[in-house]
Amino acid sequence: MKQALWVWLTLALASGCGGDDEHDRDDGGARTDEGGASRDDAGRRADAGSTVVDAGGFDAAATPRNDAGSTDMSRRDASAARDASSTRDAQMSPSTRDGGVASGPSSGCGKSVSAGIGSFSKKTVRIGDRDRTYHVFVPEDYQATRRYPVVFRFHGNTGDGLAGGLGIEDATKKDTFIVGADGLNRTWSPNNSNDLMLFDAMVAAVGEEYCVDLGKLFAYGFSAGAGFSEMLSCVRGDTLRGVAAVEGYDWGRGRTCEGPVAAWLLHDATDQSAPIAGGRAARDRLLQQNGCSMETEPAGQDCVRYKGCSEGHPVVWCETSGRGHDIRGDYAPQEVWKFFSALP
Repeated sequence: MKQALWVWLTLALASGCGGDDEHDRDDGGARTDEGGASRDDAGRRADAGSTVVDAGGFDAAATPRNDAGSTDMSRRDASAARDASSTRDAQMSPSTRDGGVASGPSSGCGKSVSAGIGSFSKKTVRIGDRDRTYHVFVPEDYQATRRYPVVFRFHGNTGDGLAGGLGIEDATKKDTFIVGADGLNRTWSPNNSNDLMLFDAMVAAVGEEYCVDLGKLFAYGFSAGAGFSEMLSCVRGDTLRGVAAVEGYDWGRGRTCEGPVAAWLLHDATDQSAPIAGGRAARDRLLQQNGCSMETEPAGQDCVRYKGCSEGHPVVWCETSGRGHDIRGDYAPQEVWKFFSALP
C-alpha cells in the first residue's frame, strides 16, 4: 500500500503561487465582492447552516508557513497527522483499489440527508488548532443509494469556495457533488500542510456523510487553485481519478508522485501572472507520471491529446494566446466536465 505521509523541509517559508492574480476573471460576467473574490456564476453567497465535523488531523507534508496570516505546523498538528495516517490508509484499502485509485461506494451510502439538496451548504472542519471551511453542493434529486462523482474545486487568489468562473455544477446538470474549499487568506500554497490536510479531511467527511463513488473523485482549479490541484495530482494520485487546471503552476515537481492521474490542462501563452512555462512543466511531469509519449492528436479547438498514456489516464493540453490570466468561465467548466465524465 502506498503511504500517504510526506514530510517536507521544516522551517521553510511558503513559496506562494509565483505570479498571483488580483482576482478571478469570469467571462460569464460574475460579480466580485470586496477583496476581489468573485461570486459564483449564479451569484450564490448564502449558505444553508454550518455543520462542524472534527477531522482530528490528517497525514500531510509538514512545512510550516511563518508569513503573516499563514499556518504553522505545530507539534500537536504533526502528532495528529501521524495518528490519523491510518485513517486515510483505510480509505485506500487494497480490497477497494482499481488501477491504483480506491473505488466503490463510500460509507455514507444509505444514509438519509435532510437538508442542503440542490444548493451549497457551508461546512467547518477542525485541522489541528484551526477551523477550515468549505461548501458542499448536493445534487438535486439526491438518492442515498446511488454513487455520485465529486469535484473538489479550488479558487484563485482572493477568491473563496463559491468563487465565480468555476461553476462546474451547471455543466454537470446538477448530477455531481461539488466541494468548494476556502483557502487560508483566500489562496493556496504548495508548502502549507494545513491545505493538504484540509483536502484529506474533505474527502473523508463528504464520503462519510453522502453516497459518493470513491473511484470518481476529481480536482479542478484556477491559478493558485490550479497549482494546488496539479500538486494533488502528484501527492494524492492514489485518491484522485482526474484533475483539471486553468493557468496553473508546477507544484508537483520534485515530489514523490502517486499515480497515474488523468489530466486536462489549459494555459495561455500571454499569461503574465502565471507564465506558461509553469503550466508546461506541470504537463510534462504528468506525461511522465502517466507514461505518455510526445506524439499528439487533435482534441478540440486549441487542444491536443497525448498518445501512449496508461489506459484510462489521458493528458489533454490546451494552449491559447491573447487571453492572459483568464479563468475561462465561458469555456472551461463545460470542457472539464466533458473530460471527467468520459473517464471510465
